Amino acid sequence: MKVVSSVITWVLENSIDTADSMKARGYGLRGRTNFSIYTLDGRDKRIGSIIICLIAVIILATRVEVIFIQYYPLIQMNTNSTVAIMVYFLYGILCFLPVILNVMEDVKWHYLKSKI
Repeated sequence: MKVVSSVITWVLENSIDTADSMKARGYGLRGRTNFSIYTLDGRDKRIGSIIICLIAVIILATRVEVIFIQYYPLIQMNTNSTVAIMVYFLYGILCFLPVILNVMEDVKWHYLKSKI
């Protein structure tokens, strides 16, 4: 019974998602709806290059042993130097980049919505 309940819940959630998607694409309206092929633009290239640079700095820092973390049997990190703290900061930016981009997008959206 638990499995059947889980499957029914999953099916209902998927049907809601499908209905929302169809409504957003204009299903049932007059005329034909089109899709657009996604192309890379300048923003995508800039974010991609930022991500690649951050990953390269972190990999380089681990290779020259500026930073290291040993997880087993206990968590042990290297001593905090200025360079290590900078690399940890860059790693934090890399981890929180999606959150930063979403917040920036929300701020821009609210600004543009307020000008209407």
